[in-house]
Amino acid sequence: MSSSLRKCLLLGASVILFGCSSSSDWVPSLTGEPLPPAPQQEAVRAEEPAPAIQAEAVAEPVVISAMDEDGASSGTVVGRKVEELRSEYLGLDRLVIQNAEALKALQGRTQANSLAYYSLVAKMNSRLQNGTTPGNPRLVGQWNQSQEKLESIAQDVVDLNTLASQIAANASMSAYLVEGIRATYGLSGALEEDHASLAALEDDVNRTVVQIDRLLNDVSDAINRQSTYLASERRNLQTLSLAIANGELYGGSLANRAFSVLTPTVGSSPRTETPGESRAVEEVRPAMATKPLVVIRFDRENVDYQMAVYQAVSQALDRYPQARFEVMAVSPSIGNPAQVAMASSTAKRRAEEVLRTLSQMGLPIERVQLTAATTDKVEGGEVHIYLR
Repeated sequence: MSSSLRKCLLLGASVILFGCSSSSDWVPSLTGEPLPPAPQQEAVRAEEPAPAIQAEAVAEPVVISAMDEDGASSGTVVGRKVEELRSEYLGLDRLVIQNAEALKALQGRTQANSLAYYSLVAKMNSRLQNGTTPGNPRLVGQWNQSQEKLESIAQDVVDLNTLASQIAANASMSAYLVEGIRATYGLSGALEEDHASLAALEDDVNRTVVQIDRLLNDVSDAINRQSTYLASERRNLQTLSLAIANGELYGGSLANRAFSVLTPTVGSSPRTETPGESRAVEEVRPAMATKPLVVIRFDRENVDYQMAVYQAVSQALDRYPQARFEVMAVSPSIGNPAQVAMASSTAKRRAEEVLRTLSQMGLPIERVQLTAATTDKVEGGEVHIYLR
């Protein structure tokens, strides 16, 4: 009985040992560790292909079109050239926008300076018209302010010239881009997308060329207009300075009348003398003749002749814009040589004074000739102004 039981136990133990050696790979573990996959399942998984998305991502890179919506290059020689030209065009377009903004700012600044200048001039003319003292300090201060405003306008003209140079450089750049686009059309190896992008770029450049031409014309007009205005107002301000010094209202510069082309006045009447006016000055109707236009007799000190000279010369220039003038120092020939020489020297000094007055009134000095003469028909020194 005991021997039979022993045999059964030995047989059972051998069966258990055989099972553990052949099935340890798939029998559940009593320790709780994860089971390795069965050999057959691993073989099946090894034979399965990778997912289709992963295979496509590895095998096929992203391909960019010849010219996508963002303007990327197609990769061709022509495409790279188009990209280069477009980059240069974008830089040019930014410069054109800056030029337009600068022109607008300059025009606004010049307008403000002009308004301030004319306001000051109007105040001075109003005070002179109503009557004031010679060399009024208030008018002198306003005149100085007007001079500063004119200098500000002069600086605006300098800035306009600088801007014109910048716009001209942009015009040269636009011409270069136009030629570059035309040359790119002739390159081989282009795609249809390249030529389409090139045509769009050409349209943009042509529109910019029109803007540059318009800006250049506007700046040129502004420079010419402001330069003429500045020169004219400088002459007027010079005449106004003389008016303030004498406390009288004259008018515009004689230079502005001399350079204008006016229709000759027919039937001009001579100036009528106002009551109480000094008879030290005689006026003769302007005419191309040997008669003097103005006769100034210096028979006493401080002869007030400026207004009469201004009106006579102004009237002459209205009729003959290109007229020239002769300022003659006339002295008496009666007396001993010393007296004649002294009278001649005094008359010449008076003539030089009249010449300076005409220059301050704006008459170009090159249009005035200074001469001297002696005669027995005058008793004291005189200055004659002739129209030549």
